[in-house]
Amino acid sequence: MLTRIMCIAIIFSILFALMSSLGINQIGEQATNMDYGYALIILTLLIILKKNHNHFSLVLTTFLLVSFLVCLSALVTVFFDEFRAIWFYLLILVAFMLGGQKSGIFFTLLSLLAIIATHVFLAPFGTATLASIVVGLVVMSLVLAAFSNQVSRYLQHIEKQNAELNYLANKDPLTEVLHSKNYCQLTKKYIERAQELNENLSILYAGLDNLERLKEKYGSQIRHLALQHVITIIKEHLHHQELLTQVGEEKICIILPERDAIAAQSLAINIRNAVRERLFDYGKDKIPLTLSIGIAALNDSDEEIRSIQIRADKGLIKAKFCGGDEVKICHFFEELSTEKL
Repeated sequence: MLTRIMCIAIIFSILFALMSSLGINQIGEQATNMDYGYALIILTLLIILKKNHNHFSLVLTTFLLVSFLVCLSALVTVFFDEFRAIWFYLLILVAFMLGGQKSGIFFTLLSLLAIIATHVFLAPFGTATLASIVVGLVVMSLVLAAFSNQVSRYLQHIEKQNAELNYLANKDPLTEVLHSKNYCQLTKKYIERAQELNENLSILYAGLDNLERLKEKYGSQIRHLALQHVITIIKEHLHHQELLTQVGEEKICIILPERDAIAAQSLAINIRNAVRERLFDYGKDKIPLTLSIGIAALNDSDEEIRSIQIRADKGLIKAKFCGGDEVKICHFFEELSTEKL
């Protein structure tokens, strides 16, 4: 919208300057040159904005300030035109539309000050004309301020809804972990970064022990609640850049950038011990839970995250095979020997 308004400003400023140069509508040499210069400045701002939209705030502020100076120039130099204050109305409208309530109020006050100062010291208006201009500007600014405030509240509501939808789209509402699809996209970026910078990266595959026995005793609904309990504990041990997701119905996958296998093992042991020590409240019962964890680290030969996940899953299987409540690292050579068998 700003670019369109700037284009309109360029067209009309050049048009008024040409009409004055051709003698159709004389506004004076100073005002004519001001219009040409204004068109050139706005054209420059338009080019800057087209090249980089990140300069929007700077371009908008500059555009409004330059426009105000042109309005002020017309107010002072074209003193024989009783309608010369009309340009301030357009300035304030654009300020509210694009700059918001604060910007609109600022340019309203600035315009009122300029009009009153011009009336007192330079080129007086008629009493009725001045009163009409001031009242008109105040009423218009109040209406625009109310409208701007309503639009702002509406946009905040939309932003909040988008955040909620994004949360629901990216995370499981029960366990609050990333969905597998989003997790795969992020892990792909993580492994590419680790390979590019020659950094460590490890993966944990965790699973609750004796889950079937718990479901037989308490019902299938205990699975979600028990996993939620475990996930809460795991989150307490993770850094902000470490990712957590649920794989299938019973496994938890954690990606650990900048951690080698030894650091990942230390973390896994801490998580396992924390799960073991913190009893799971289910109704009146306090249920002890144990966690088996498989670990795998990034190797030079790994081309995708899937190969590391397979090794971590094999480590988890090995941990459960040993009786559960275990932490096992599956190395690359172990994967090769298993495939040969």
